Amino acid sequence: MPHVPLILAIVAAVLIAGGRLGKRWPVAIAGFVLLGRWVVRLLAAPSFFGAHRALPWVALGWALYGLYLVLVSIAGRRKATIRTLPAALIGVAVNVGVLIWLVPPLGIRGAAISLCVAYAAMLVVLHLLTRGILHVPFEWPRIGAAIVILGGLSLAGDLLLPTAGIAGLVERAAVLAVIAGALIAARVVTPSELRRLRELARAARP
Repeated sequence: MPHVPLILAIVAAVLIAGGRLGKRWPVAIAGFVLLGRWVVRLLAAPSFFGAHRALPWVALGWALYGLYLVLVSIAGRRKATIRTLPAALIGVAVNVGVLIWLVPPLGIRGAAISLCVAYAAMLVVLHLLTRGILHVPFEWPRIGAAIVILGGLSLAGDLLLPTAGIAGLVERAAVLAVIAGALIAARVVTPSELRRLRELARAARP
């Protein structure tokens, strides 16, 4: 089921945004879902095109890393960073074990899956070690709307639209634009946050 990691990645990334650690991450992952094939074609030799099959798991690993940072920041705020060490050690052990298990039969996709499994293990351990020391508020109505918009449109676009050619690229880019507009219309992204994004973009210019 190749779209399972995409769904999980979008949910995880929206949770990160709900924790106010990066409103752009969910949209970036939706773009990764829709345009990943063209990214691989642009950045890699034709012989590496098969790497696009690992992109859903890479997107999930990226999102899980963001959630891991949420929990690390909780430990840091409470001056309890030593609690992150057991999680990191378990993550390394799980990663090595799953690499040995999955890379021979699955290749690059197995490596990407092992990363996700390792982060999932680290999240479980770190959550158990940090729960109760700091409450992180999530804006659940906005999170729900974002999951519906991002998950529904990006997965529909990936399933229904062409996977090659200029037409596919244009149509998928249009879906990404629709996603951005829908997030604004549903007030998942507020005007004040848009202004902040513009300020950050101006500050990043040389």
